[in-house]
Amino acid sequence: VKAFIGRQPKWARELDSALAEMENDNVPIDEILESLGGEVGVSVVLNPDKTIKFPAGGEFEDDGQGGVRFVQETIDLPEPGLVMAVKVKNDLLLQMIGSLLEAQGAESTKVNGVELMTLMPPPGEDTPFPLSPTVMKSGDYLIFTSTKELAKEVMDTQSGKSTGLAGTADF
Repeated sequence: VKAFIGRQPKWARELDSALAEMENDNVPIDEILESLGGEVGVSVVLNPDKTIKFPAGGEFEDDGQGGVRFVQETIDLPEPGLVMAVKVKNDLLLQMIGSLLEAQGAESTKVNGVELMTLMPPPGEDTPFPLSPTVMKSGDYLIFTSTKELAKEVMDTQSGKSTGLAGTADF
């Protein structure tokens, strides 16, 4: 790895530095890599049943007092969501990520026997779209979702309670 990184740009040297720091912090990099199952999938989902207001420009108008003000225009877009699934051979990553999330105040809930660990946004802090990052392990996959509700939808699709995308007319 060192010989490879020596010929690489700045980002590769920064990766080498990060790996060295992790090694100094006793992060079991080799064990983590060995725990991976060789598959990763990422999906961006758009929920047409829920919409968000998205900024789409605007214009300046007379404010009636000799000045101008900017009036923001918005459009309605389907609510976005993100799902990432990583195939794993054991619970090592879940345990490591779980302990990090617990330290950040994540809430743990069980849904259909599966533990979901969710980080809720701080009270009073608005996000442009729903955000409650959630991690769970289902079968041989560690699954990360942008919201707890999306994690539940993934579980429903896996269990056959929902058809997901396969149940749509376009599919």
